[in-house]
Amino acid sequence: MAPSKNTSVRGEASGWLTLDADGRWRRVGVDDGAPVSTSVADVAVGADGAVWVSGDKAVSRRAADGTWTRWSAADGLPDGPTGRLVLAPDGTPWLAVHAEPGRGGVEGVTTLGADGRWTVFTKADGLPRIGAVHAIAIDPDGLPWVGMRLWQSLPPAPPVNLARRTADERWEAMTVPGSSELEHVNALAFDAADNLWAALYGGVAMRTPVGAWTTWADDAQLAFASDVVHPTARGDLWFSDGYDRARVRRADGSRASVGRADGLASEGMRDIAVAELTPPPPPEPPKR
Repeated sequence: MAPSKNTSVRGEASGWLTLDADGRWRRVGVDDGAPVSTSVADVAVGADGAVWVSGDKAVSRRAADGTWTRWSAADGLPDGPTGRLVLAPDGTPWLAVHAEPGRGGVEGVTTLGADGRWTVFTKADGLPRIGAVHAIAIDPDGLPWVGMRLWQSLPPAPPVNLARRTADERWEAMTVPGSSELEHVNALAFDAADNLWAALYGGVAMRTPVGAWTTWADDAQLAFASDVVHPTARGDLWFSDGYDRARVRRADGSRASVGRADGLASEGMRDIAVAELTPPPPPEPPKR
């Protein structure tokens, strides 16, 4: 989730909220013209100011001028729950789609083409054959990487829990080194140096652009069960520690953490966003 210039957006199970420039939260729903269900899975804001919302069996987009567009199964979107939603630099959405328990459906990832239709990729296209897409990140070339949530053991271990889209339009599946038999990839993110960061229950791992990995086995300061990872433009790394702490490893090597004693809520961490503030210019010297 990323904020626009003047408004922050937050999804909830019962709808979604906007934090306007005046500091007030406002609930947005069908009564406001939003063609979304009451279930919101994820929200993303594009560079053009458009707000994308993934919900139950539908995706909606609110343009900067306030007009809405909605996609459903009639447009090629799988008829089932949607999940994580991210936008490529050109505004192309990538979306996790899931089967419904007891009803079947599609497990994979989908994207919207220039023709207004959704293309779905599944294990038949090269995604890992066991599990559901849980995390998505877009690499510097605008191509998606997906992390898997595994629902059963994958004999033999280790599991295949990561995949990337290649320039020749294939899916390349792989394993995060050190992953246990049921190691979920909970979150993915790229930093300013094009390194991929992954949050797993075993800890946090990093893959360089040439494919070299550093994991929690190499750095004990990364050995925390993590659901969220967020590298900043300044070179800091934020990640969650279990369900009740946020940790930061700063670019200068210093470390800190924030927990319940500091006022952090304890209901679980879904995401971390860091404001990249620019210090104000120094005051002008007094005129003589």
